[in-house]
Amino acid sequence: MQKLRTVVQCLLFVFSFNNLVSAECNFSDANEILGLIKENHPNIQINKARGESLQKSIEIAEQRPNPELDAESTVGDSFEGNIYTTSVSLKHTFELGGKRDSRINVATNALKTGMEVAKYSNQNAIIDAVLKLHRLRQVYELIPLYRESLGAFNKILRALKRSKSLSPEQQVEKETLGLATNDYKLKISQLNAEKVDLSRHLSFYVGTDCTIPNKVLPKNINLSEEFSDKSQLDNYSKLKAANYALELARSNYELEKSNSYPNIQIGPTYEYEKLNLSEVNTVGVALTMDLPIFNINGGGRAKATKDIVAATVNLNNIKKWVDNGTLKISQ
Repeated sequence: MQKLRTVVQCLLFVFSFNNLVSAECNFSDANEILGLIKENHPNIQINKARGESLQKSIEIAEQRPNPELDAESTVGDSFEGNIYTTSVSLKHTFELGGKRDSRINVATNALKTGMEVAKYSNQNAIIDAVLKLHRLRQVYELIPLYRESLGAFNKILRALKRSKSLSPEQQVEKETLGLATNDYKLKISQLNAEKVDLSRHLSFYVGTDCTIPNKVLPKNINLSEEFSDKSQLDNYSKLKAANYALELARSNYELEKSNSYPNIQIGPTYEYEKLNLSEVNTVGVALTMDLPIFNINGGGRAKATKDIVAATVNLNNIKKWVDNGTLKISQ
């Protein structure tokens, strides 16, 4: 009795699991699916997080160096007695050459570039999802056609197999039909596998775990719109990203130029010295800076110059591609 109960429980679990896996998504139409894809597609979510990270980089670039506090206390012996010395200095860093403004420009252009790159990536993700939606609808419609053809071939093949004597032409026909039926069985298997794969990808993009039914898939494709308007081409995300990438390269060059100037640390200093009964208090100004003897950041400026050349070449290539490949899709 216990074994029977266990078997029944297993069968019920398998049945409920199959129903869960094969459950259809409850969508009203293709527009609802597309809206959910725009919200939940993993690439779009990653690009959104990267955009938020780039926005924080501007806050980092706006930060100023903290003041530095140096304190030192020493005790020593001399022929005149014990010596106590204490020195304190408070220095603030002044960035010469406009380093802070250059950092802000770099962060700002990096944000603009990253947002356009993310926009281009999001557009490609949506296009890929739309293509998968149309392909899934096509697969849904192809499978019954192949099955209908397979049924017709099998009907003829069974009639030929029932014949006790076949002419040479009928024998060739039977062998040909045998090959055709096997080919159609393979195509149906491939289409079923593709249907499962497409449905799983799309349900993952939507953020659910269900089967996309045929009734909610898009039916028509509008190819009447033209994409030759100059304003549309200027707003092309890949072209705008290349423009911002060039500005980013230029701002990086300005940053490397500013890094050629040393920083200066300056602030008040105080020193106290005691020898037996005598005390000495000293107040002054402390100054610290790098001496540009060995380098003035020539390597950084040279690299930034090459980056400008590379960004310019990339922008020109994209402009040529856009000008020569202007999209005009019309019926």
